[in-house]
Amino acid sequence: MAYSGSADFTLNRDAIIRKALNKIGVLAKGETPDAEDIFDGAQSLNLMLKAWQNEGMGLWLNQQVTLYLQKDQQSYLLGPGGAHCTASPVETTVHASYPASEDADYLYVTSTSGIAHGDYVGIELDDGTLQWDTAYMPANDRDGVCESQARVFAGSLVINGDLTTGGVARCGQPRLITVYSANDNRGQIFTITGTDYTGAALTDTITGPNAGETVSGTKYFGTVTAVSTNAGCSGFVEVGVGDVNIVLAAVILPIAGTLDDDAAAGNAVFSYTDKIRRPLDIIEARYCTSENHERPLTPMDAAAYKWLTIKSTSGQALQYYHDPQLTNSVLYVWPVCDDVSARIKMTVKTPVDDLDQITDNAQFPVEWLEAIIYNLALRLAPEYGVVPMPEVKEMAIVSKAAAVGFDRGTLPVQFIPAVEW
Repeated sequence: MAYSGSADFTLNRDAIIRKALNKIGVLAKGETPDAEDIFDGAQSLNLMLKAWQNEGMGLWLNQQVTLYLQKDQQSYLLGPGGAHCTASPVETTVHASYPASEDADYLYVTSTSGIAHGDYVGIELDDGTLQWDTAYMPANDRDGVCESQARVFAGSLVINGDLTTGGVARCGQPRLITVYSANDNRGQIFTITGTDYTGAALTDTITGPNAGETVSGTKYFGTVTAVSTNAGCSGFVEVGVGDVNIVLAAVILPIAGTLDDDAAAGNAVFSYTDKIRRPLDIIEARYCTSENHERPLTPMDAAAYKWLTIKSTSGQALQYYHDPQLTNSVLYVWPVCDDVSARIKMTVKTPVDDLDQITDNAQFPVEWLEAIIYNLALRLAPEYGVVPMPEVKEMAIVSKAAAVGFDRGTLPVQFIPAVEW
């Protein structure tokens, strides 16, 4: 007996529309809907799925998210243009004290695991605030220090690569410097001048490469301030950054800017890549302390929040009010934050993806496909002046009911005896 060994069957947007049109006899077997049929069908399909979500369907779209708090802030926008709220939090701590007076552009942390270039980074400062920056951890870049250029005589190359600002190239984590050459430059010596990851002066010499090759230095730079050659180069050369010093990178987190205040060892460091979409609803919320102890928050309605006498009361959060709105929803928290190393963890209901492209799949379990097809057929029928067959109507009802039952999940049944006094 043979089996496929796969369980990944699905249908994309246009296949769903085509099968729905088949069900009402608008298309015969083997026929393909034209562009207008696809356009109208896609609109009806998206409208139907949004309406279904409005009915409360979609347990699989419930998402665990973390909101990072700001001191004394009463409300937070939740959404792509809102506060620092994410479904993919990374949390670590300051490994060694960071004195802001040093004006350094790196931070010692316990771990950089899960943090990538461009990620948001929040650092708890000693003044009790949370400062946000971005991780500066660029990938290997062959011309990140010096873009392709030629030197007829000995002298300096121009520091003009993508990693440079004001004539200084920032390497991010400690990096080896590389030299690439289009021609044979094995007779030249390139001198690299800059600083290491602590800001101390550093110099390295690199023997030029053969044609079409790249060679690396032996020292790890934090910045490069000058590149020079002892003789004219044959053709064009490029200078960039190569491998990271893995041992040091484990505890160094380069940031785009500098901190406004000191950050002591043990202070919280938060990071993430993307903000959440605007949530349709908050299913539940918990206050999470700096020690990772969680307790539930009590939801309020608009009236209850407005009736709070002093909304600026400071302490550990006890209650929240969620206002969905449009682009970004608004979360009101009471009392307001007095400890930025704490955060709020929530289960939120996120919007279903739109089906914009031919290859897009419905963001519903594959078990829903039959219900989607038959119910879309009912919605499209009036637009084509067609009366659906009774079997189609029945299948639309039955398949949707089955899908809703699948969506509800299973809860234990508990019988509690009545007690009479």
